[in-house]
Amino acid sequence: MRKELFIDIETNDSLDPKTGLITQIAYIYREDGKLKGEGDLRSNPDAKDNKVIYGLFTNDLNKFVDRYNKEDKLYFIAYNAPFDNNFIREMFLQNGDKFFGSYFYSPHLCIMNLAAFRYQRKGKRPENFKLATVCKDMGIEVNEDKLHDASYDIQLSKELYNKLIKF
Repeated sequence: MRKELFIDIETNDSLDPKTGLITQIAYIYREDGKLKGEGDLRSNPDAKDNKVIYGLFTNDLNKFVDRYNKEDKLYFIAYNAPFDNNFIREMFLQNGDKFFGSYFYSPHLCIMNLAAFRYQRKGKRPENFKLATVCKDMGIEVNEDKLHDASYDIQLSKELYNKLIKF
């Protein structure tokens, strides 16, 4: 069974996973290409740590996989996946949890890299590799007012992923 978790996060404007906080995690969960769940988890705007959002996220992950079964894991799929992956890994560590790998396969799948590969194969390049720019270039409608909300961005990311894997 193929289990995919499309993930997008928003942070408190920090780009450093060690000092920044995750303020929102949105995800789409699919099994063998079929939608099985969605989530939009948000922390308290005054939070001083990632404890609450970590608890919410791992509670949801435990519904999708048996973390004690080495064969039951999720593919971590995100646009600019290293950013999201590093923040979430650090969130696990800050909460005393060394078992990120009990939930996810390594390596993660980066939608931005898939897009770069497609552009390279076609011999062209977008103006930049921002999610909105690439989506528009691929014919995906983008509502500029909704960008940078993880629940909207993850929908764009999934739609872009679906287009990219069909080429």
